[in-house]
Amino acid sequence: EEVFRIGKFVDRGLRGLRSKFVGIEQAISSPGEARCAEGYNVELRQLEVLSRLDEDVAKLRNFSDLNLVALFKILKKYSKVLNANDGPEMQARLVGLTKMGDASRFDEVSANIRRAFLRSSPCQGLEASLEVARLAAGLSCATGAGHSTGKSWA
Repeated sequence: EEVFRIGKFVDRGLRGLRSKFVGIEQAISSPGEARCAEGYNVELRQLEVLSRLDEDVAKLRNFSDLNLVALFKILKKYSKVLNANDGPEMQARLVGLTKMGDASRFDEVSANIRRAFLRSSPCQGLEASLEVARLAAGLSCATGAGHSTGKSWA
């Protein structure tokens, strides 16, 4: 039961992050934004929001991964203590039902954030990691969640 609650929590979190992304993407791609200093500041604030959104995706991924490891350890202990052989089947079934092992959900949101970030005027034409794009846009690199995944977009 707890596994399903965690799976639902992760699903709600991803839906919320996708919704936030759609809102900020619409704001970024809406034409008519003046290229004056104020327009540039608005764009930088939008890029900061995208950067924080990417950090939130990484944190949610880490939460999901940590709970997946915990599930495996609990079921391994269950199999050992009860001398049961259904642990691996139960693991596969629970992971499939909760989608906790599906990292592509997180990859999709992160890739969309990266594409939106690189479409912004300070980063247009740049083919680099999100960290480099942040620096090119005049933002500091994210500290924390984004670096702990070990994932590179370059």
